[in-house]
Amino acid sequence: MMQHEEIDTPRRIAFWAGIVGVIAGYFLMQHLFETRPDLGQTAIYAAATVPPFAFWAIALGLARHFARKP
Repeated sequence: MMQHEEIDTPRRIAFWAGIVGVIAGYFLMQHLFETRPDLGQTAIYAAATVPPFAFWAIALGLARHFARKP
């Protein structure tokens, strides 16, 4: 028999936040490169200095905070 888990677990929230963030970031970067190439290049360099799992850890921490039961 399968155990029922909560639908909005923090890991699932962090996972989908990461997927949405990557897609939104892609379109934001396309827009920045078309309108302000210098700002787009600066944003690329700034994002490249942060380890990839740091973004996931931040999203997971926020998801755990908001998914707590009262």
